[in-house]
Amino acid sequence: MHDLIVIGTSAGGVEALRTVVAGLPPRLPAAVLVVMHMSPRSPHLLPQILRRSGPLEVAATIDGAPVQPGKVYVAPPDHHLVVKDDHIRLTKGPKENRSRPAIDPLFRTAAMGYGARVIGVILTGMLDDGTAGLAAVRERGGLSIVQDPDEALYSSMPRSAVRHVGADFVARLIDIPPLLTTLVGEPEKSAQGLPLSRLREVEFKFDQMEVPTMEDLDAIGARAALTCPECHGPLWKIADPTLHRFRCLIGHAYTAQGNLEAQIEGQEDYLSQALRLMKERASLILELMAPGRDGQTADERAMYEAQLKQLEKNMSIIQAMLEENGSEA
Repeated sequence: MHDLIVIGTSAGGVEALRTVVAGLPPRLPAAVLVVMHMSPRSPHLLPQILRRSGPLEVAATIDGAPVQPGKVYVAPPDHHLVVKDDHIRLTKGPKENRSRPAIDPLFRTAAMGYGARVIGVILTGMLDDGTAGLAAVRERGGLSIVQDPDEALYSSMPRSAVRHVGADFVARLIDIPPLLTTLVGEPEKSAQGLPLSRLREVEFKFDQMEVPTMEDLDAIGARAALTCPECHGPLWKIADPTLHRFRCLIGHAYTAQGNLEAQIEGQEDYLSQALRLMKERASLILELMAPGRDGQTADERAMYEAQLKQLEKNMSIIQAMLEENGSEA
């Protein structure tokens, strides 16, 4: 039977999760593990919301706790939720797709530990976190459910999953709880689960806070002419037939779209820093040009005026670039 349900969502996820949890029966013979993207500084209110939404117990998500059927476990802010040996693990592993918690580590470790007993569910969300994780679930013989992108509040995450991985079921949100209730009781496709690929083995090391080597990364990809937006180390382009993905030796992981978004954010940070330094320099020049300063020659004043004029021109260009970045975002 399928005794582990893993659910991933981001934007619009609170209401979607409430609908799913509200429709599940009180004695569901499966555990439900949930990852929703959130800020590291977010108050951890989702467990309270889900406790009021349905009959299932929303258990405290504690590192090392056993995974038990009939309970819901929610990833806390700034921690990946993964499973190992039928137990919960909370890790401060590298961000994936700029998120911690991220969906892919949960789905991968569930596929590793539970094989064909897993049901992976992708709900509303932006960008494409969860697609690679759902591929691991399907690769190991597990079942996959994706919310119908046409009704999702934010369609890009479910649309990416359907496009790149496919799904056993594409369903309206209201239909997902009865579908899960039915599927939990059905026998899995393969009692042992399908074998792990080399790619999943290496990525599982990252998920478990182990330290892969360069040889490990070379075995699953090729070095790209890109640097990691997070740590600025080299990136490997992963040989994943599902979608374009990248990893660095530290373990930061990005899809191509996620990498692009991270590069835009990094560019904005650098431009903002440059603008701040130029404003500070302009303030110092104005102080040097202040009336009453002794010993300033006409040539020195002309030099300061020329520097100030060039700074104003450069600041105008950078300000325009920042505004353009904001409009693209």
